[in-house]
Amino acid sequence: MPEKSIEQTVVIFDLDSTITKKDTYVAFLLSILKAYPLRFFRCGFLPFAILIHKAGIRDNSWLKETFLTTIAGGLSQSQLTACSDQFLEKLKKKGIRSKALQKIQQHHDANHKLILASASFDFYVKKLGHQLGFDAIACTLSSWNKHNKLTGKIDGQNCYGKYKLKRLIEILGNDKNAITTIAYTDHHSDAPLLEWVDKAIAVNPTQKLHRLALKKKYIIADWDD
Repeated sequence: MPEKSIEQTVVIFDLDSTITKKDTYVAFLLSILKAYPLRFFRCGFLPFAILIHKAGIRDNSWLKETFLTTIAGGLSQSQLTACSDQFLEKLKKKGIRSKALQKIQQHHDANHKLILASASFDFYVKKLGHQLGFDAIACTLSSWNKHNKLTGKIDGQNCYGKYKLKRLIEILGNDKNAITTIAYTDHHSDAPLLEWVDKAIAVNPTQKLHRLALKKKYIIADWDD
């Protein structure tokens, strides 16, 4: 069997609780409520939505859309951009793991292609990805109506689980012989991605991912400061 010819190394980073210390989507929605406090009165159903999701009645995409529609639905692009900018400024000051930044820089210095892959929404993930120096970004896309108001719905598919891997394959192509792939993530939902790449690193993994990493002999990394 011929040896694999490596032309490029591609490094894929998850965002929430991998590069960042905590989940960014919840934090972003809370920042929206801080900017528009009257929207708290729209949130009465959300605890029940969480219970419905945990009971397995509705999936992650439905829960994500329900929260976004309730809290941020109807905001204009300029309003959402302003909230995103303020949120990212605070996130970069206190919410990003220093070891993640070091690892990103190491791969950048080695001329590796960097891809940020996140289930969170494009209106802040894309901007953060560019600011951190990523070459490509795969994330969940938001939907807007004809008046440029946020609908709260997902445009296409939730960039989560097998659909995150699908998006990455669309970016990279199916021919893996020309690249070697590395992935960093904290979450068990990225199991399809970790199975697909050449080198998998579980960063401060969830309990499910920790068990999977031990079984599959993935590298386990501690990026806590």
